[in-house]
Amino acid sequence: MFKCHAILFVNETLDAVKAYIKKGEYELNFPDEFYERVALVRKGEVGGVTGFGTYGTCFVYVRSLKYIPVIFHEIEHAASHILWRAGVHHNDYTDEVYAYLQEYIMDGFLDPANTKKE
Repeated sequence: MFKCHAILFVNETLDAVKAYIKKGEYELNFPDEFYERVALVRKGEVGGVTGFGTYGTCFVYVRSLKYIPVIFHEIEHAASHILWRAGVHHNDYTDEVYAYLQEYIMDGFLDPANTKKE
């Protein structure tokens, strides 16, 4: 329905994240800020970070899948960005759309079939 990608990184090295983004030819809107925040997550100073790229791509980075509240927090940022790009503003009439998109992203992140080891 919405042209977008939500990509989850779990405790990957900063170099691995950069390489994945470069290999996929994704573009981050603010790469320095995203990579600095990834470094803070890796140090344990913050729980997670979401970066936004061109064409609706969202990059979510967390230290562990055990931190479900942090993952959900970052998914909220991703869903808000995706729907904002689609022109869907969050209000009483669109609340269910936001909830369904968050559920869809969370389901994709937690599905072991979507976990790839390279």
